Amino acid sequence: ASNSTADFYSLVEAGAFSAGLVADGSGDVALKFKKNDSFLGSSTDMGSFSEGSGWHHVAVVYDADGNTANIFLDGTRKYNASGQSVTATNASFFAFGADSIDGFSVQFDNARVSQGVRYGGNFIPAMVYDADDQTIGLYRFNENRTDAAFAGQIATYDASSNGNHLHYDGTFSWSDGIPILAGPDVVLIVNEILKDPDAEGVNEFDGEWFELYNRGVVPLNLKNFTIEDDDGQFINITFDVPIDPGDYSVFTKNSNTEQNGGVESDYSYATSNFSLSNADDEISIYDGNDSLVNRVAYDDGVTFPDSSGFSMELYAPYYDNTVGSSWANSAVTYGSGDHGTPGARNNAYSGHISASDYAFDFGGIIEGNETSNTVYIYNTGLRSLVVDSMANGLSDFIITPTSGNILVGDSLQLLLSFAPSSPGPKYDTLKVFSQDNSNPLMSITLYGLGISSVADIVVNAAGDDSISSYEFLSTRVGFPRTEVFRIANIGNTLLDVEDIAISGGNDAFSTEVNNYSGIALYDTIDVPVLFNPPSAGAYSATLTFTSNDADEGSYVVDLSGSGSLYLTHYVPLEYSS
Repeated sequence: ASNSTADFYSLVEAGAFSAGLVADGSGDVALKFKKNDSFLGSSTDMGSFSEGSGWHHVAVVYDADGNTANIFLDGTRKYNASGQSVTATNASFFAFGADSIDGFSVQFDNARVSQGVRYGGNFIPAMVYDADDQTIGLYRFNENRTDAAFAGQIATYDASSNGNHLHYDGTFSWSDGIPILAGPDVVLIVNEILKDPDAEGVNEFDGEWFELYNRGVVPLNLKNFTIEDDDGQFINITFDVPIDPGDYSVFTKNSNTEQNGGVESDYSYATSNFSLSNADDEISIYDGNDSLVNRVAYDDGVTFPDSSGFSMELYAPYYDNTVGSSWANSAVTYGSGDHGTPGARNNAYSGHISASDYAFDFGGIIEGNETSNTVYIYNTGLRSLVVDSMANGLSDFIITPTSGNILVGDSLQLLLSFAPSSPGPKYDTLKVFSQDNSNPLMSITLYGLGISSVADIVVNAAGDDSISSYEFLSTRVGFPRTEVFRIANIGNTLLDVEDIAISGGNDAFSTEVNNYSGIALYDTIDVPVLFNPPSAGAYSATLTFTSNDADEGSYVVDLSGSGSLYLTHYVPLEYSS
């Protein structure tokens, strides 16, 4: 809510007293008390909120016995008025809201009127009110009765069954999407614990910490709260420790990041006697009224995780943190080398990425053509997975889409296309960047073979698929050797080998295959080459394949070999038996 004047917007009116919002002229508003037309009391600490600041919980407590009145904003006492007679609050007149004032925009979700002092100290606001023995009226504001005919009639009903219904008066409207405050019964939870640090150079006590999480929708402040175990160890929180909705607060034994393993601390309990046992221990949170907010009792590995150097983290903030099976070891390292996510979302509470294929082979595709197939990216985690981007190196591989948001249990279908721009093998890697804490970069290997659109000759011999020279083994005169040279066409046009010729070598090398026409894609022909040295000595020649290959019309293989009248074989002196 905001306004540029000092207008007063009443949130609650009871008899002569009201509590509401007052603009400070800068666009912010503060909480104030009024009796009739006069402001009362003073702020315990200045707290105001501005337009669009989200949901807030306001509790107004009138204590007739103590002759005081207090306002709690989001569970923290912000304003008080003493020495005022508050008996007039028992008058029959009671109202929520005020007439329209330019600049203010206020929405109500739940309201409860109670008898007696419900809050004496700071507390955690409930997400949804329930009726109890103190309740006089309970209102959900969800009837959507706006017709003018309801003027002066019931607009919203008392859900406490006490019959104290609220009537339509003035101008108001109903908003879609409300209530949004329905949520977990426990708003502030213990979310992560490192009880046994193991990083090099980090003292066991210096490196311990635990993390609290606000899973509600209003800001919290832990001032005047206590944290205890069952053995008399405790922390008294004496100053503000704010936690916004969806945010974290990290409590450390040592706040020095050079000594605690690199943990940014929101609160240090170094001066308290509290510490985390490496065996079993408890973390119990109490509010300013000594009411238990949340309690975790870990059990030395019986049901809770128990690994040195690893924090135990809650799988998801909506899990029951009193149950050991709701916890897991963190897989992410931080600072000096311990594992955990202090002050950040738990590793387990994220989308987890996987793929239907991690290696993809497109086979052979003629250059200028294209083929496609699909790969699925899965989210096997506990929350939606954001795929930020994808990247690969070669333009021959095309991927769509390159980002997306995958719901829990769902998948993202990728269309992978291969369109080779030139002949030859293509190797690439698809890099998938996501917000999976434990696997932010996933890789998928890609392979495809570009096939020439024209005839393309290759010659294979002795395991070499693109041979350029070949040496025959030493050959005894009169006992020739034969090696088979295999011609293959890896182009999409028929290969015509017009001439196969051997030059040089004093006729020691010869072949009976002189040409071959019409070799189709991937077809082969064998060309046996005979080495028959006429006498002892070294020989060399050139084997030439002349074809219609546009860029390799003459394919040349250098031949060599030696002839000998006798062949000498090594014979060992001993043979093993």
